[in-house]
Amino acid sequence: QSAGMTEEGMRVFARSCGRWQHVTRLNISQNSIGIQGARELAAALPDTGLTTLVLGPRATELCKDHCGRLDVAGKGLGQPEMTIVASWLAAKAAAGVDELDISGNKIGDEGKRALAAVLPAAKLQRVSLDLGNGKVQLAASDTALSLANKGMKPIDIQFLASWLSTEATAGVEEMNISMIPI
Repeated sequence: QSAGMTEEGMRVFARSCGRWQHVTRLNISQNSIGIQGARELAAALPDTGLTTLVLGPRATELCKDHCGRLDVAGKGLGQPEMTIVASWLAAKAAAGVDELDISGNKIGDEGKRALAAVLPAAKLQRVSLDLGNGKVQLAASDTALSLANKGMKPIDIQFLASWLSTEATAGVEEMNISMIPI
């Protein structure tokens, strides 16, 4: 069992934090915030003055001073945390972040859906994550993309389709998704 704020507590908290323009740093790490609590906080983030957010079991810090790269690989992030990370990537606090590594986390289908939904607004040029049965690196500079025999699930295909619909992938001319049992 985890000590700290519960999902219901995060939902109540999230409803009020949008009015906090003077708060620039928020630490919500090591709380069992749940997916509903994460959704409500994610919805409130764009209205805050936050520039730094600390979350997850290992107190992973999200801030605008990452020189364009946000590396949260292997930080123990789950679906709730990824929902918040996705929202943060689309917020003004993350302006300039163009590279994301979320591999080695158990972000699940909900986390992939949340990230796919913000891809166009996030303006990412490179994304590293676990799709199917392994780590995949997607880069805007790629002209060919081979994901053959990766064991991808429908949510992985949905994420890939979202990535391919962004301006960043205008140079992709060839894609191989053969041998994907869907």
